[in-house]
Amino acid sequence: MKTRGVTLAGSVIGGILASACCIGPLVLALLGISGAAFARSFEPLRPWFLVATYALLGWAFYSTYGPARAECGPGEPARCRGPTARARSCCGSRRRSSS
Repeated sequence: MKTRGVTLAGSVIGGILASACCIGPLVLALLGISGAAFARSFEPLRPWFLVATYALLGWAFYSTYGPARAECGPGEPARCRGPTARARSCCGSRRRSSS
């Protein structure tokens, strides 16, 4: 019986925590607390955030699909290939090998 109570309590707490992202803002809005004033304080920094976002996206694209790295030698672990080789091996290769 005790296991059933713990399972029930865990389920209820999990459900409340899962819906906190939806219920929280609703409760704060009903109380008259808004995030608009807080978000407005970041408005002067918006161009910097956009530049940082585009730079990070460009870096991620380049590091994933950029120039190929040296392949692993015999007996070396597969992790020496780096993200470029992993991306090509799982997402399809741009260069087809003739076999």
